[in-house]
Amino acid sequence: MQKNHLKTLAFFILLSSLLCLPLANSKLTRALAQEESEETSEETTEASPSATESLKERIEKVVEEKKEAVQEQIQELSFVKKGMIGQIERVSEEAITISNKSGTQVIPLTDNLDLVMDDETASVDDLAVDSWVTILGLQQENKDDFEPIRVLISEKTLRPRPQLVSIGAITEFDDDEVTILARGSEEELTFEIDKNTVITDPEAAKLTTDDLFEQMQCLVVGYKEVDEDESDEANEAENSSSTKHALIIRALVTAEE
Repeated sequence: MQKNHLKTLAFFILLSSLLCLPLANSKLTRALAQEESEETSEETTEASPSATESLKERIEKVVEEKKEAVQEQIQELSFVKKGMIGQIERVSEEAITISNKSGTQVIPLTDNLDLVMDDETASVDDLAVDSWVTILGLQQENKDDFEPIRVLISEKTLRPRPQLVSIGAITEFDDDEVTILARGSEEELTFEIDKNTVITDPEAAKLTTDDLFEQMQCLVVGYKEVDEDESDEANEAENSSSTKHALIIRALVTAEE
């Protein structure tokens, strides 16, 4: 009887242990989860300053990049476009010296300089003394520094053609040229007539060379070709030997008059 009682007691103890085991496991699981959550929170808290520092560095980098771009834009605004024409007097590996009515100027030959001749890419070897150049570039406001960007090379003169306006009486003419005795100077000036010449009467009606006659008073507007062997003063002189071209011949009287 006592033996049966002990067996019954042992059975109840074992049953109680089995019933308490899931509860213990549940508490253990919650404890482990809470501990893991706290560790994760601590890691996140520890990582937060690092993330903030990284974000700050990125912001500073963007600000610095924008700052440089803004400074470049401001610098570009302080430059003005400038062009000049001149004849080459001297050529070296580093620069060319040109001359024009403003005097002489040294133009540096930089690596980024764009050289063009006859609408094709040129080289420094194409720069020769007595050649003419048109130089385009930038100059900072209120400063003398000039930064050339593009150079157009020409073997022909770029001097402006001297303009002529003369009034006189026709002394001789044909289909290719007309000669007048200029008023005041009493010098004979011969002008070539070509397809660009316009001949008119006093009312601006068009005429031909057949309508011209000797002693006709007329106004001649034209230009002279530039002689490279003469000075600017000589080229601008009305009586220079340079070829003269008539653009307009306007009769001041009609044949009836």
